[in-house]
Amino acid sequence: MIVDAKYKRHWEELQHKSWGMADESMKEAHRADLHQVLAYASLARTPRVVACLAYPCLMKNWLSLRERGRLIQKADLAVANKTLQIWLTALPMAAATHEVAGPFEQQLRSVVR
Repeated sequence: MIVDAKYKRHWEELQHKSWGMADESMKEAHRADLHQVLAYASLARTPRVVACLAYPCLMKNWLSLRERGRLIQKADLAVANKTLQIWLTALPMAAATHEVAGPFEQQLRSVVR
């Protein structure tokens, strides 16, 4: 598993407007983040890789995502001889660690099994 923490407001911006309505500079920055984590994933020598981009968010948005079961957005890709799963998530910068870590840990355990 590769986790790349970003300190950009993409997640917050996308909570207020759709991808189609986002400005081109934000889209390009997000694409660059995705390309970067994909490059990291290409170095892994395992048949299965999870590459995660984690963005900061406000606690109220994190709580809303948790209530709706949308804390982690996932996409599966078949790349050459490996399976790659991309995770996009948001983490509040001002929160109790145990509150935020629990749901993330559950998702990690599902990958390890």
